[in-house]
Amino acid sequence: MSGILLWCLPYRPPPTNALRRHAFPPPPSSCPCWCSTSSTASCRARSRRCCPISGRNQAADATFLSAHARITGYGFGFDAMGISLLSIPLVGAAVLAAVLTTRVAARVGGFQRATTLGFVLVGLGYALVAGYHGAVWIFVVSHLISGFGGGLVVAAMPVMVAEATRPERTGVAIGLYTNSRAIGGAVGAAAAASVLSAIHLPGIATAHARQPLPSEHAYVVLWAIIAVITFLGAGIAASTRRTE
Repeated sequence: MSGILLWCLPYRPPPTNALRRHAFPPPPSSCPCWCSTSSTASCRARSRRCCPISGRNQAADATFLSAHARITGYGFGFDAMGISLLSIPLVGAAVLAAVLTTRVAARVGGFQRATTLGFVLVGLGYALVAGYHGAVWIFVVSHLISGFGGGLVVAAMPVMVAEATRPERTGVAIGLYTNSRAIGGAVGAAAAASVLSAIHLPGIATAHARQPLPSEHAYVVLWAIIAVITFLGAGIAASTRRTE
């Protein structure tokens, strides 16, 4: 998604068929108009203070949380500060998990099982928000679960890779792991953007690129895909064995 949904021209509702299928309500009174791509810079500046919906290079959770439910049918209308505050549970849980990784590994029976547990927790967090995302507290709970799981994976997986490799090949294995993680992050971000762009709301587009906004179903599909991939990752981690 690129750009921001801006309001500054006299409001024109979506076509009748879009209203019938999605039941778009009128815009909030504080955002009385819809900004088009030909609007002036001053108009855009006023609108950014009114109804920021999404920004470039933001995570899916951030764009969902910043959307206005009265416009898109989902979201909570959070600004940048609200989104940042809501990310504190995610970051805090990840840091806590990284600090406790050694203890968790000792409790569950090794770093391999700790990595598996981390993948399972991440999957549960995304599955939770995919199943229900109508309240802010569900994102807090999801962030706590997936953040702790992600922290475990990031801290325990390099050790698991090293343990599964012969000592003279440890450096190569860790290098491959690091490169694979970087490539996976880039591919994952591109895939997520593709999903959000493929399933969109008719009749509403962003002001800068005329790109339709993703629908609520797009986020559900994306979160479900992430949950499935992380559960598969848990299975791969659990079945990994040293063969040499």
